[in-house]
Amino acid sequence: PTIKPLYWYVVTLGLACVIGLARSDDVIRGLPSVLVLWLLVYVAQLIISFMYSSQSVGAEDYFVKGLQTVALLASFAVLFSACSGNRMMLTVLVAIVLAATIINLYDFIFASFSTVPGRAAGFYGNPNTSGKVIALAMVLGCVALPRKLRFAFCAIAGFGVLLTFSRSSWLLWAVSLAGLAAAGIFSSERKSVAVMVFGGIGLLFLFVLLSGAALDFVYAAGLDRYLDENTLARIGNRGSAFQDSSTLARIDMVKTGFMAFQENPWFGAGLGATSEWMTIDRPHNLFLLIAVETGIFGLLVLFWLLASLWSTVDSVGRVALMTYMLSSLFTHTNLEQPEMLCLVVLIATTRRPDATRGIGSV
Repeated sequence: PTIKPLYWYVVTLGLACVIGLARSDDVIRGLPSVLVLWLLVYVAQLIISFMYSSQSVGAEDYFVKGLQTVALLASFAVLFSACSGNRMMLTVLVAIVLAATIINLYDFIFASFSTVPGRAAGFYGNPNTSGKVIALAMVLGCVALPRKLRFAFCAIAGFGVLLTFSRSSWLLWAVSLAGLAAAGIFSSERKSVAVMVFGGIGLLFLFVLLSGAALDFVYAAGLDRYLDENTLARIGNRGSAFQDSSTLARIDMVKTGFMAFQENPWFGAGLGATSEWMTIDRPHNLFLLIAVETGIFGLLVLFWLLASLWSTVDSVGRVALMTYMLSSLFTHTNLEQPEMLCLVVLIATTRRPDATRGIGSV
């Protein structure tokens, strides 16, 4: 719990170097060429953006964070490419989802780990991070289970997400459930029926939580004693689930961000600019963050990666990529948090059989 990130960054990078050299042929064959090319372009983007920045201490910090992102993505890509297959990694994701749900339940009842009172986060500390990681890991790990167990697994993951009281994560879970149904994960026959059924379940889940319909049940079951003012407000205790201070602050940041983007639309205001003009936090939107700091050029670089992955991954990979993109509308940390970088590389490994296998085939 108290290990500094720098230490395990070095361990991860060191393992990647050792295993990459020891199994270089496997790595070259399995390394996603799309990711390798994007990393090279992303490094160039970081340098250009830093040149346009104020070059303050804060800008230097974000430049270093960007290089850490490159190092971690490359390390995860090498480590996963050295494996003969990703079945075991997907099975590990199943274990992570189940463990995270159990820990979230403990955290919700006994308030041990979360930085936000009344909302479970488990070992992730941040409830929003916990919710999005569980939702995305659910999508990727689902295929490692027998078909008859998959919906039960998604329901358990949904419970873990519910305890975070992260509205964006609730949405991610509901959309992911419909996406998995469309991909034929629950039933290979009558996909349209499966989409309607599981999509309806997800939408009903959202409606009950956000409309205030769940309040009567909460009070009747005596669950309100486990909830505080913040969590009750998130399920409509004040007449709307979107009238809390968090939502209003995010709306203000989006407005400020859009105005800043209009001032420097092509190359942005420079790396770390959002941390300089935002007094509370950065914009909670990855696309807006990139638009403000790196402009249209930076957005094109990101969209190139997303479009390239979309054309090479299989149906489950596309559901996961859709979940990742939707999550990026509600957070700006998806290119900074190691857990999300790890999942991005796992998405890149879910390639279609007819897609390019790796850098060795280019």
